[in-house]
Amino acid sequence: MARGARSVKSAPTFDPFIVSTSLDKTDSETRKFIRSHVMRGKNKGKSMPRKGKKARAADPDTPPKPSPPSPVQDGDPGWEHWQLVTPRKVASELSLFRFTQELNPSMKELIFRAFTVVKPATYAVQLFGVDEDHSNGMFCFNDLSSHPAMVPSLLFTAQAFRDMMMGSPLGSLAHTHLAKCLRLLKSSLEDEEEATSYSTMVVVSALATAAIILGDLETAGKHLDGLKKMVEVRGGLLSLGPLNMITYKALTLDLGLAMGTGSEPRFCLGDISWSPYMAYGPSGRRFSELDALQPRPDPRLLNIWADLREFSRAANDVEDKKIAMKRGLFYRLSTSTLYRLLHLGFEPRSLSELLRLSLLAYTKTLMIRLPGLGKRMTFLAGQLETALNPLPAAGHDGSALLFWALMISAISIFEDCDQDWLCQSLLGIRDELGLQTWPEAKAILKRFLWVDSLHDQQGRALFEKLCLLANYGQRE
Repeated sequence: MARGARSVKSAPTFDPFIVSTSLDKTDSETRKFIRSHVMRGKNKGKSMPRKGKKARAADPDTPPKPSPPSPVQDGDPGWEHWQLVTPRKVASELSLFRFTQELNPSMKELIFRAFTVVKPATYAVQLFGVDEDHSNGMFCFNDLSSHPAMVPSLLFTAQAFRDMMMGSPLGSLAHTHLAKCLRLLKSSLEDEEEATSYSTMVVVSALATAAIILGDLETAGKHLDGLKKMVEVRGGLLSLGPLNMITYKALTLDLGLAMGTGSEPRFCLGDISWSPYMAYGPSGRRFSELDALQPRPDPRLLNIWADLREFSRAANDVEDKKIAMKRGLFYRLSTSTLYRLLHLGFEPRSLSELLRLSLLAYTKTLMIRLPGLGKRMTFLAGQLETALNPLPAAGHDGSALLFWALMISAISIFEDCDQDWLCQSLLGIRDELGLQTWPEAKAILKRFLWVDSLHDQQGRALFEKLCLLANYGQRE
């Protein structure tokens, strides 16, 4: 064939594929012909190699190992630096869900962020492997179609969180979602049946959460006042049933506001029992880590300590032993611990009051993780400063507890050691205990109340900052 000539393939010939047969059994030649037609184009080459483990790991629908959201470091842009704690599979499921309104890609991305970033950052329930009851959960797929205002409230919450993390004021897009949500919510509240429906309470809870994200505690309180009226019409929190997630979130927001502002809790679960709720047997009676405290703390306070110690043990087991936490345990934490702590009170400079305030700060880290919220809890921050500045006399054995109280307060409420008094107190206790490395410091902290997955990252960063400050001071 001459150079440059093109080879022309002959047009394929097609065999007939409609075969007429009698009603009798098909003969072998006809069966062979039909089989050859069916298999045409198949088995003509090597099959594609199967994907290995690495290829499967890159599949966006493959759920990654959940991890808690990391707080934004100095200089980070914020929003994009939060790790996802919900599998990426959520994104593909969102594309199949039938929403109550038309959504553009940016809206779907916001909803995805609400499930994977906002919800875990606000409520710590997912971080302990607690299995949510999706029949009464919040921000679950079922909720998205249960109320016309659910999607706008979700979009508003996610957009508000994004604006806050980017250090920007609430933008026009968030205001648009909020306006639509409030208009639809108003329509529901004018309907006698819809006004106290579960889905309407979900929307109000979402708006209260968004207000707290924005630091608008006054508006959050108004939303909770409205939620309280709905709950009362239905017969109170207990009428919602055991282990109800609306109950958990209403109490979390309400008690968080009470801690931060000094207001009275809005929701009441009846008479207070001062017996342990989670710690039974010897674990509820022995407090070797507190033996150095004199005088001995109030027995009611010790029972709360025992409950938190039991909860912390179970929370560490989630990571260490891969044991899921029972939902009832988390429910008892939210319905009993803060409620009892807020109803106690001791002399402002007493060790019992210091212990009570430290337990409030510790419980806040277990229930709500919203960055920046601690700094807005000015009432509790002021009480802690009164109790810790100057440090009370506790002796060498009590210094370990003071170190724990200072670290928890810095992580939970002050969210750093920017205050000079707090930094100097931490440096003084560190030197008194002779702590040079993070493992040494953690060994002290683990003697009291500490959850590795929640507190290690911030605790280590804070301690290493102290070490740098100490070394810098020595060079001066």
